[in-house]
Amino acid sequence: MNVKIINKWRLFFIILLISSMFLGCSGPTQPTTTETEAPGLYTPGTYTGEAQGYGGVLRVEVELDKDSIVSVEVTEHSESAGVSDEAIITIPEKIIETQSLAVDVVAGASFSSQAILEAVENAMIDAGADIDLLK
Repeated sequence: MNVKIINKWRLFFIILLISSMFLGCSGPTQPTTTETEAPGLYTPGTYTGEAQGYGGVLRVEVELDKDSIVSVEVTEHSESAGVSDEAIITIPEKIIETQSLAVDVVAGASFSSQAILEAVENAMIDAGADIDLLK
């Protein structure tokens, strides 16, 4: 009986030794991670928006990358020359500078200013932007 018990223990240790050799040679495993790009604030692209100005429909073109407003341009309007010029230049610049729609209107061109802001807002809505974050 002692010989049977000793043989069982020998067999157990041999199996244990062989198992540990295979496990010891396998090397460390690397954690598997996949890098995913974090979603941005916006869907990149160029979007158009329009709103009613003092003299008629005013259209804008807004270019976005994933995290910022790249450009804002008034592409079409029927606003009064001279009166709306400052708003057409200043409001898009302020939107880009502040990355926000919370900009002051231009005195004397409040209808034009509001139309530009509303048209940009409409373009941003088309882009899937969270408007509450922009105001």
